[in-house]
Amino acid sequence: MGARRRLFLLLAVLLFRPQPARAQFRGCEVIQQVSRDECEALVNLFDATGGLTWFNSRGWLETNQPCDWHGVVCAPGAWPRHVIRIRLPSNNLGGSLPGDLARLTHLRELVVENRASAGQFNVLTGGIPIELWQLTELEVLDLGHNDLGNTIPEELGRLRKLRILALDGNRLEGSLPTELGDLSELARLDLGRNRLGGPIPPVLGRLDNLTHLLLNDNLFTGSIPPELGDLRRLTRLDLSRNDLSGDLPPSLEALPALNWLSVAGNRLSGPVPPAVAARLANLSACFLDDNAGLCLPDTPLYRTLGDGLCRLSLDAACSRCTTVGEISDAACRGLEALYNDTGGPAWARDAGWLTSDTPCRWYGVGCTDGRVTALELPQNDLEGPLSPSLSALQGLVTLDLSGNRLTGPIPPELGELRGLVTLDLSGNRLVGAVPASVAALGAAAGTCRLAGNDLCLPAAPPFLAFGGVCDLALDAACLPGRLVEIVSFDARPEEADVVLSWQTARPADGIRFEVEQRTGAGYRVLSTVEAVPQRTVYAFRATGLTPGFHTFRLKQVDPTGAFRYSPEVDVALVTGAVTLEPAYPNPFRSGATFRFAVQTSRAVVVALYSPVGRRVRTLYAGTPPARTPQTVHLDATGLAGGLYLIRLTGDGGITASSTIVLLR
Repeated sequence: MGARRRLFLLLAVLLFRPQPARAQFRGCEVIQQVSRDECEALVNLFDATGGLTWFNSRGWLETNQPCDWHGVVCAPGAWPRHVIRIRLPSNNLGGSLPGDLARLTHLRELVVENRASAGQFNVLTGGIPIELWQLTELEVLDLGHNDLGNTIPEELGRLRKLRILALDGNRLEGSLPTELGDLSELARLDLGRNRLGGPIPPVLGRLDNLTHLLLNDNLFTGSIPPELGDLRRLTRLDLSRNDLSGDLPPSLEALPALNWLSVAGNRLSGPVPPAVAARLANLSACFLDDNAGLCLPDTPLYRTLGDGLCRLSLDAACSRCTTVGEISDAACRGLEALYNDTGGPAWARDAGWLTSDTPCRWYGVGCTDGRVTALELPQNDLEGPLSPSLSALQGLVTLDLSGNRLTGPIPPELGELRGLVTLDLSGNRLVGAVPASVAALGAAAGTCRLAGNDLCLPAAPPFLAFGGVCDLALDAACLPGRLVEIVSFDARPEEADVVLSWQTARPADGIRFEVEQRTGAGYRVLSTVEAVPQRTVYAFRATGLTPGFHTFRLKQVDPTGAFRYSPEVDVALVTGAVTLEPAYPNPFRSGATFRFAVQTSRAVVVALYSPVGRRVRTLYAGTPPARTPQTVHLDATGLAGGLYLIRLTGDGGITASSTIVLLR
């Protein structure tokens, strides 16, 4: 009986214990701590949201001191004081928010969200009271994870001091009011997991202070507004799981603070713009998967960023040209190959290239009646080989690629451009014998310039019929020949040596290979390897090399003296933990490039710092393979002139640094 008696006594205590002094609250007419208006607004909030069932209602309608009620904060000072904060997260509020909260005219924060663990929840229903626009001092409005419905009142756009607007996890529907673009102080806009639809308003690009834009798990349609690229402080952008379509806008490349992005689960399509892909490679996390046709082209430009970028795999079928109807597919792919092969994102000017479906408006491209008739990109920082695919531009009248850094031989396929009136490839780094087809083309063209390269014109038929063409004279030492295709050329470090290996497409009978190493602006011959009949695989060991970066190429020469250079290969000999190459050019104006390599694979961050030690921009973040040169491009866009520090840090405490000067 003892246990039963103790249980009975406990129940009696619980049932008949004295209740808190609720009687102390005798109505708002006798309250002096806050005004009667503000007191009544609090009482109405309590009654409208089921205050008697709140998890914590300490003090509410029990004492005459509302500033001490749970979740209420008042401004300091003489009575009557003003209510400035109401914080009742995960407190089992139900019903609807009353509109007369607008009587709390000094309120700065209203937080009635439900993001806590299971067992504590708010289930506010109804809509967002329109009257809240009268809370002109409001800085935080967080009603996330309730059961609110209807539309977002456009009147919220009048809350000009609002810094946080969080309405995520409700049942809000309709379009996003354009008036939200007037919230100039807004730093966080979280509307995820609702039923909002229609287009994303471009006016959101006016929110200069926005750091978080979260519109995920809604029904938004249309394209991603390019104006979002104006959000210079944005660090997190989540547009995932909507119904967005079209391209990934190139303007996303211009978000300097962005470190997290997701557009997964939409209907976006087309290639990721090259500059955007390069920017995304430096984010801490990004997700582009589960879209209709968003893809990464399997080209050298994208391979440097790595397969699996933002959960997308390289795709040989990925091309901007699949959506272009303005010119032929072949002509479009010829332009695409030029851009990819010559470092398009590093061009001085590349407006429109591979980012729009209108190639006739791409910088330097001119069209007539659906045919590309002009390609003019002089002094535009093109670097790399000329693509034979340019021969697809059969309507071309003017081709001007002068004053760049084009390398390798002139592809004979350019001779198929029989409509050319002007051909200017002068002032590049092209090498070898001019193909007979191109010499014939130059003889017929009105203007042909090939000077300022390492090109030669064979003094042999059929060149004798042309005489000197394209500013080149006949050269007896320059003879045409039948050179072989080098299908692979690789360099592998082995301790203090480098092993070069290459393979030819067919046996190179009679050919000799000269192994050359770059020295400053020129090359030196390390050795000559004679071809062996029926053999296609060769190797050479370069010894006596100093630590650092080394560049090699092959010059193959046939019995007639005709020659051709292979593409260059880079390799790093790392004696310490890391090797960092000085940037070039230095000083620079539009862009500079540098390389680094690590002795063992580890996580590395390369960043740009101001002279006072402020991090300006992350240039590289990843885990590079051991002893493999990593090339990093520094874009001057958005940078002020002056001295900067390039600093590399990595796991294990490795560091390296160099300085660079930007001229303005």
